[in-house]
Amino acid sequence: MKKIALVIAIITLSSFYLSGCLVNDDKPFKNVLLIGWDGVEREHLYDLLNEFKLKNLQKIIDEGAIVNITATTGKTQTKPGWSEILSGYSPTITGVYSNREYKPIPRGYTIFERLEDHFGKDNIVTMFIGGKINNIGARGKHKICVNCLSRDASHEKTYWWLGNTTAPTTGGSERIFEERDGEPYYYAKESLDVYSVGFGNGSNVFSKAIEYLEDYKDEMLFMFIHFEEPDELGHKHGGFSANYIHGMIKDDYWLGGIISKLKELKIYDETLIYVVSDHGFNIEGYDHWNSPYIFMATNDKAVKINGDRKDIAPTILSRYGFNLEEISPKLEGVPLVGFAKTTPSNFTSKEEMNIGYFHGGRIFIPYRSYVFGEFDNVGINVRFHTVIGDKEPQELVYVPKSALEVKKIRGVTPTFGRMTGREILHYMMEGQLDGGTIGESSFIEAAEMGLPIVAVAELGHDTMETNGKSILVRKGSGIKKPEDFIGKNILSRQAGPGDATFLREFFISIGIDIDQVNIIDQVAPSQIEAKLWDGEVDGGYYHHMSVENLVKKGVAEIYQPFNWTNPKLSQAVLVYRKDYYESHQEEIKKFLEVYSDRIKYEQDNPVEVYYKQDGVEERGLRAHLKFAGMDIPRFSYPPLINITLLNQMQDLLQKHGQVDYPPVDLNPYINQTLLQELIN
Repeated sequence: MKKIALVIAIITLSSFYLSGCLVNDDKPFKNVLLIGWDGVEREHLYDLLNEFKLKNLQKIIDEGAIVNITATTGKTQTKPGWSEILSGYSPTITGVYSNREYKPIPRGYTIFERLEDHFGKDNIVTMFIGGKINNIGARGKHKICVNCLSRDASHEKTYWWLGNTTAPTTGGSERIFEERDGEPYYYAKESLDVYSVGFGNGSNVFSKAIEYLEDYKDEMLFMFIHFEEPDELGHKHGGFSANYIHGMIKDDYWLGGIISKLKELKIYDETLIYVVSDHGFNIEGYDHWNSPYIFMATNDKAVKINGDRKDIAPTILSRYGFNLEEISPKLEGVPLVGFAKTTPSNFTSKEEMNIGYFHGGRIFIPYRSYVFGEFDNVGINVRFHTVIGDKEPQELVYVPKSALEVKKIRGVTPTFGRMTGREILHYMMEGQLDGGTIGESSFIEAAEMGLPIVAVAELGHDTMETNGKSILVRKGSGIKKPEDFIGKNILSRQAGPGDATFLREFFISIGIDIDQVNIIDQVAPSQIEAKLWDGEVDGGYYHHMSVENLVKKGVAEIYQPFNWTNPKLSQAVLVYRKDYYESHQEEIKKFLEVYSDRIKYEQDNPVEVYYKQDGVEERGLRAHLKFAGMDIPRFSYPPLINITLLNQMQDLLQKHGQVDYPPVDLNPYINQTLLQELIN
């Protein structure tokens, strides 16, 4: 057991507690317990909370908060899940990609090692106590069977990870073994005061945790307590089963026992507790192959916002007083406490600027500034947030500052980034976002509603030469001339009111009564191509990349490019919540400076197709995508908002009844003073 031998050392450490480790009400904390409930599907957790069946977790939440956590990098499996949570890094840095593709987390990268280094090995006790064994293991070099089944026919473990396993294989083939350099915590184990895993049932984990709390009650503690429930029960009985649900109730029971012990030892008031999960679970099956929706509940009053698995380690380290900017390599997550320390520069923001983001052509230049670190370089802490389209309920997720990571996410979840202007405005009004990148029609609708927003700059826009949309018709639909549209099913995609308006204006331009066409608006992003493939619709108003994809695959043909009205009407604008605009003008001006400089840079340094990041080609790095006379939106310098175009668009929205409010003067909702100062 560690002891602080000198009285002067104790006094110094106590002084740190008072100055560096404070919760919002200025009560000092000394200990942190990170409690892992493996495989909790958030939907089930909230159901149980609403049914008052997780009383101990609710007590924690009542003292602090519960926030939504989403896995955006790494597979939704145990090894990569806990590796991200305990390090703050994605698999590209940890090397832990899945339960079978892994290596030791690099030396010094885990919370345990950073705390030991920061406070000194004699001044803090770090512990790792776990129910599972192989997926939170610390073996050195070893072999695993890569084609063995992880579960047998009765859903029992097969011990596929052992070099001498007799586990069954896929199709009964010969076992294939591959060597691994080590399990994720091979290096971390060297620094830990206690590393003890493989206890199985949570009751054993609970008993061991209580034992260690009693042994080290007088020390400064960081303790990771891992329960294999409800994950193991889900694998055996299914995520739909009463056994799986009961696993969470048992976790809550053990949480209550831990809280009671902390109070008995008189250390509860100086202990922060974070209850988290590594991945969700398939509520209709026995696995969790794509289950990214999890949670974090805590008695830490400083926690405020939703986030990513990688944000948990930075949250804890920031609460310990770490300057996160001094950590190398730079943590990929950020604290969920609404602030992050930054290294002083000529100008340094004191807090994050949270921007709602749609991953589309009209926003690509701000995106490039974001992933290339140009906002960071001038000292503003910009953080883009988006949603995963088609997922209900919707929630904000963090956009990584890496084109490679975004590409990986979209490879698994293509609707990542499909956030509408209406959704961005919703989160802005809730206070979760400070600003956003929204389309012209969403902006106009917000102004007509009287929302407190300020537009500060124009973003991307279409032009007559590079219009980025078309009317597509399905091959075999029989549509060759205007009259052929009568009685047909024609769609527009899920967006603000602009797409629906442009589609209706098209029919007027070709002399067809809108009532003679079956228009289907607000079609989900994942369905706009599928419905044409399946013959559910006969055509629609499609954007550039869908046009190229469907035409090249022979599913559809272009009936008419976007030329029946002025394409420049289709534009995006950068907006802020009015209170944020009034209190953060220096930060906003820096954002506009970076954005404007990026426009000028790209105009002076044209490329054929991509601006690459570390050799990576990714949709958001496209400078051009020329197809059938179309291209992705252009950016103008200076990026001044054209009020005449917005007024014309407002007239169109009113004409086609796509907004529920009377027209307004848009000028009070636009303020380009900061941009004008930069130009002049």
